[in-house]
Amino acid sequence: MRVRDLTQSAGERAVKTILEDRLAKTPFQVWGKVRLNAAIGKEDGEHLGEELFAYLKSAELDYVILRRAPPHRPFLAVEFDGPHHEFEPKARQNDTLKNRLCRMSGLPLLRIRSGEVEPLFKRDSFLSYLVDIIVQYQAEGMKRAPSLLADIRRHDLDDVRRLQNELAVKHRVVAVARTGEVPGASLAYDFTMGAVDYSSSDTDGVYHGQLVLHHIQQGAPSDTWPVIGSISKSLSLRTHYRATDAPRPPWPRNILDTAAFEEHIRWLETEPWYVPDLPGVSWLLVAWNVLEGLCLRDLLNRAEEGKLPR
Repeated sequence: MRVRDLTQSAGERAVKTILEDRLAKTPFQVWGKVRLNAAIGKEDGEHLGEELFAYLKSAELDYVILRRAPPHRPFLAVEFDGPHHEFEPKARQNDTLKNRLCRMSGLPLLRIRSGEVEPLFKRDSFLSYLVDIIVQYQAEGMKRAPSLLADIRRHDLDDVRRLQNELAVKHRVVAVARTGEVPGASLAYDFTMGAVDYSSSDTDGVYHGQLVLHHIQQGAPSDTWPVIGSISKSLSLRTHYRATDAPRPPWPRNILDTAAFEEHIRWLETEPWYVPDLPGVSWLLVAWNVLEGLCLRDLLNRAEEGKLPR
């Protein structure tokens, strides 16, 4: 017998620190290294295959988030995946089993990679952004937002508003919709997103955003203002987890092919893939806010370096 080393990896420590910080003043808490069969369990009469049952009895969840007051029922599991999770066959196999069990039990699972615990703008990380959205949703009583506007507000990034205000106040560069609010503004921008690209990965969606900069022409419609530059950014988000060794069918390439999209969605719902349904999180709104922030940060840097035309 021996005393075990409880040292966590640097990534796991970073995840723990972020979770504890974001939950400190909330009704929620984080527990670490929770046995999988303590967080989820078989229904009466439910049969699991030998491999799944053995894994259920032996595995742990890195972290679970639950209320401070009883009952202590986890509403989110968080796993940190180091680089080896992409390449080592045993790690991939274990991830597949855990994904499948979480899907079967209905426990939402969030897998975090090393880049997602690094700073995002002036906040501490992408993980903290997601946790804030989920905690706000839980605090609202796990109810669906009554409107799209409420969903959008829950996903607001403070840094996006900060960048917008700095551009407007210091450089008289404004969003097209706000040109009337900033006297003397000569430049305006708008931000749009394109279609999501699922063709390069069976787990990640690649989101593309573009900020277009215009010269303001007083008295002319904004859609006629001349374009003087643009900034494009991409963001890869892991929106699907493997719960099977079979490859995911390719995402339909023609966005107008509704029948192909419906068939693909049916496959995802019936086959053992795990599509994370994180409480209150819209990946589209997450991508929109992060990509807009990245574009605005570049625009602000150019403005402060005196590289914007006048």
